[in-house]
Amino acid sequence: MTGNRYWSDYWRSGQTESCFGAAGPVDTGPVWAPVLAALPEGARVIDLGCGAGALARRAVAAKRGFSVTGADYAEALPPVEGVDLHEGAALEALPFADAAFDAALSQFGFEYAGAARAAPEAARILAPGGRLALLVHAAEGPPVQAARRRLEASEPLIAEDGLAHLARRLGEAAASGAPQQSLLQQAQAGFAAARQRAQDETSAWALGFLAEILNKRMLFPPDYLIENAGTVIRELTGYCARLRAMTAAALTQDGAAALCGRFKGLGLEMDEPQAARAANGDQIGWLLTGGKPG
Repeated sequence: MTGNRYWSDYWRSGQTESCFGAAGPVDTGPVWAPVLAALPEGARVIDLGCGAGALARRAVAAKRGFSVTGADYAEALPPVEGVDLHEGAALEALPFADAAFDAALSQFGFEYAGAARAAPEAARILAPGGRLALLVHAAEGPPVQAARRRLEASEPLIAEDGLAHLARRLGEAAASGAPQQSLLQQAQAGFAAARQRAQDETSAWALGFLAEILNKRMLFPPDYLIENAGTVIRELTGYCARLRAMTAAALTQDGAAALCGRFKGLGLEMDEPQAARAANGDQIGWLLTGGKPG
């Protein structure tokens, strides 16, 4: 999994979703409705890699008397009503007893873990007759393609010669009395290059903020530029780290089939991976389903 700190900071900031397409958070409702409806009343359900609890909330909202647990290796998870949350719980080493759950579910979380250790853990905590359902990122799907475009917009801004580091170096030059003209020229060229690239809301925010602090640099002490450029670097570093983790974790159809094969090797009975689609028909992931023999 990618750095715990980046995800902890993300959930701490108040975010409630982690998978976005071009128009906003992907709609997973059509995927989970039949899965949740097929579970028995009062089932013990765990959401693996729960994040802010998007899937756990769906399980509670189903009003089927489920006992819902959420586990995620990040910290500072926001509380979710009706859900027993476990922070700092890596999927490769779950803090639960054998056969503790009747259903192990995951929405865009399980694929970030190391499957060689996480799959046996998921199988271990599943009770005989229990169900497994994992919604994983599809390398072919629009959300992952959108993540790649977002990376193309933001990564250049935090490269060593990118605008954010140039802004910080300008502040450092002002603080030390060093020449600034060359750095200013590089910054101007950087803005011109950025305007040629498609921007998303995050990179557009960063560009606007950098332009503002550079325009105001003469009105404030050098620390103003250094600290605010550092804010942009910190925010975009976490943003890009999460996007890189998403694109790296995404599975092709063959990768999804291989993960199913891993669970079969652990004794679970698995269905063929199915393309999971949003209400508009876009593929948002692969749905892997199966069960533990009773």
